[in-house]
Amino acid sequence: MDQSMPQGKMDMKAMMKENNDKMASVPMSGNPDVDFAQMMRVHHQGAIDMAQAQLRAGKDPKMLKMAKDIVAAQKKEIAEPDAFLARSGKARTSDQAGDKADALSRGADSAIHRTSL
Repeated sequence: MDQSMPQGKMDMKAMMKENNDKMASVPMSGNPDVDFAQMMRVHHQGAIDMAQAQLRAGKDPKMLKMAKDIVAAQKKEIAEPDAFLARSGKARTSDQAGDKADALSRGADSAIHRTSL
């Protein structure tokens, strides 16, 4: 991400480029099912990363709720290719959002509550 951005701001363009670079760097296995699962995993993780940035920097309660919902939905979307890759004996192509996304989602709940008071 662009380090020149002020604290609490996010550079969506840089985030998109970073995710595109990650997808472009995934080595193709030659197995279309594995390649698809690996690429979709990175794609959905990018949505989580952008939603997490919104949870950190956003203020609008509706956008914070949307970001929280995106994190939850995309984590489910990632579970399917992860399970397939595990069954196929292939490693995942990027880190899971895991506890960090959950913590950010909980933080969004309190931010939504604070702004709706």
